[in-house]
Amino acid sequence: MALSLWGKSLSGLPAVCARYASRRYVTLLLLAGMSKSVRAGMIGYRHGGVIQWATVGLCHPKTPREQPMADAQLESVLAKKLNTFVSLSADELKCLAGMQTNPLKIRRGAQLTREGDTGHKAFVLQDGWACSFKLLPSGSRQIISFPIAGDIVGLRSVLLRTADHSFSAITDAVVSPVEAPHVLKCVTEFPRLGAALLWAASRDEAMVVEHLVSIGRRNALERTAHFFMELAERLSLIGRASETELECPLSQFVIADALGLTAIHVNRVLRQLRELGLLRVRKKTVKIEDLAGLRKLAGFQGGYLNSRK
Repeated sequence: MALSLWGKSLSGLPAVCARYASRRYVTLLLLAGMSKSVRAGMIGYRHGGVIQWATVGLCHPKTPREQPMADAQLESVLAKKLNTFVSLSADELKCLAGMQTNPLKIRRGAQLTREGDTGHKAFVLQDGWACSFKLLPSGSRQIISFPIAGDIVGLRSVLLRTADHSFSAITDAVVSPVEAPHVLKCVTEFPRLGAALLWAASRDEAMVVEHLVSIGRRNALERTAHFFMELAERLSLIGRASETELECPLSQFVIADALGLTAIHVNRVLRQLRELGLLRVRKKTVKIEDLAGLRKLAGFQGGYLNSRK
C-alpha cells in the first residue's frame, strides 16, 4: 500500500492531487479551485497487472451559494414539509428550489420586516428561529407566531403589498428572500405546488386560530401545555425533534409575550407542569415526560399541522 501527494498548477488555480494504491484498487483524486472544491476524480481497478481507469464526478462542498440545485431540492426543509401534503415532482422541486436561492445569514435580533412597510419581500426560513409580532402604542409586544425552518414568512404581506406585522430573528438564522413574481410563477405553472403552498398558508392560519383560542379561553396551564405540544409536533414534522424532546431557544420573557402572560407567571406554570410530571425545561431543552397526559391537559389535536394524520 502506498500514498503520495504532490502539488501543481491547473489553469492558474492551485491544485492538489492524491493517489492511493492497494493490491486491487487505485484511486486518483484531482482537487482544484480557490475554494479547494473537488472538481474531478478517477478510480481504477487493478486486475492482472492492468489498471482500467474511469472518470467520476465528485461533489462540491455544500456552501450556501455554491450548493448544486439537486442538493437544494433534496435537502430543502420547505420541500420536506410540503411533501407531507403532496409528493412533489422533480420539476416542482426545481421551481421550489428557485425560491430559495441566495440565502442570507442574519444575526439574532435582526428585523427584516416592519409593520406598515410596503414593497418588501417574503422569506423562506432555512435555519434558526424567528418571531412574527405586533407592537402596541404602549410599547408592549404580542407575538403572533414562531416561524421555524421550512416556514415562509411574510407571504400574506407580499400579496397585500403592506406588512401587517413585524418579523425578526430570535436566533442567528438563514433566510432566502422570495420575490412575488416567483411565487406567482410557482402557483400558475405548477398547480400542485401552488396547492401545497396554499396548504402551508392554511396551516399557518390554523395555528393562529389555535393561538386565539389559547389567549381567549384556555387557562395559563392549558395554553402553555398546548404551546409546547404544538412546537414538538411542528419540529418533529421536519425532523428537528422527537415527539417527547426538543431544543427550544425561547426565553420565558419571549414565551410570555406569545401566551399573553408575564414572565413570572410562565415560570410558575413551568414549575407546575414539572411537578405534575408532564414536562421539564432545562438548559433550552424541553422534555415531555408524559405525552398522553400533556396532550389531554392541552386538549391538543394536531391534525391541522400534518395532513397525513
